[in-house]
Amino acid sequence: MEDDIPRYAVVDFACGVTSDAQLTVICRTKRFYITLSAQNLRDPEPTETSKYEQEYLQLLHVIQSEDQTEFNPDEPDPLEAMTHWVVTPFFPVFQDLAPQLSSTPQMQTLHEYFNPPTFFFTLKVVNGTLTPIPTPEDSHTLEFLTPSMKAPLVLLDADVPSFNSSGLDVDWDPESEGAQFPTKVFGDMHVPYFFKATVHGNSAAIEREIEMLLRLERVGLTTKIRVPRLCGYVQVDGRRNNVMGLLLTYVECQDTLGGIVIDKPEVALRKKWFLDIEHMLKLLHEADIVWGDAKADNILIDKANEAWMIDFGGSYTFGWVDKDKMNTVEGDLQGLQRIKEHLQVE
Repeated sequence: MEDDIPRYAVVDFACGVTSDAQLTVICRTKRFYITLSAQNLRDPEPTETSKYEQEYLQLLHVIQSEDQTEFNPDEPDPLEAMTHWVVTPFFPVFQDLAPQLSSTPQMQTLHEYFNPPTFFFTLKVVNGTLTPIPTPEDSHTLEFLTPSMKAPLVLLDADVPSFNSSGLDVDWDPESEGAQFPTKVFGDMHVPYFFKATVHGNSAAIEREIEMLLRLERVGLTTKIRVPRLCGYVQVDGRRNNVMGLLLTYVECQDTLGGIVIDKPEVALRKKWFLDIEHMLKLLHEADIVWGDAKADNILIDKANEAWMIDFGGSYTFGWVDKDKMNTVEGDLQGLQRIKEHLQVE
């Protein structure tokens, strides 16, 4: 029954080239860190229940594969399929360790969200059934669960204000009972910001975003085109040299360009969006700035039907920009052409 399924959010899934993976789930202000391995999913008895190992490895293979053509849009998203497969056996555990909240808070701080009581588990096959098994707490993993990266010099040398996570509020999301990963946070005077979390071991994208946003400000483009400004950064536990995330202009948007087309907006509006995007990209290139990951989902449409360019962290997305054109003017123009095709305008 759906009433027996607690509300939760999968806030992270990580896997490498091996058969191991890790999943982080937030449920009712509690955090569950789940480790997975094919070996644990192998039934000691050679029975039909080895199907669990095979199901896991098949899902993992699609997620790990660099051949994006294996993704079938008519089938469930492989990451969603994997997380649902893992989390379902944990529903009774969530009900036990994360019971229904007696009262609903209106706010929580960013620090509270990233430092909840945490439980460690693995998933094993016991008597032919997928069974959650508690594992010892790991202090190193606990530290890793908070977004963090060493502050790049370009950020420390810039006149960018820093914020403590305990001084930033997050709206309580009733639909997920506070589990949803925070992206909208509030500073003093309830000023909203978009919170863009850092990622352990992947600082290149954030560093590029910082450099591009500072350059946009320096050459005066933030007053000429609709792009977010770098409003500040969040320190990890008050340590100035450790960055939890960036605070950017918060855009009250209807949807991304990728999503809003589903509602079949008028042709005139779609043409306006494309011409605006084309003009903004032209100004970027004239300032020797490459957008990077050019695609419809990196365009926001605000409440006034204006287009905003976001995500200057670079990279590429299959179907939008070819890998060998990543972070180049040529790649931006390829992405622009595919945005035009997505909008179905001449």
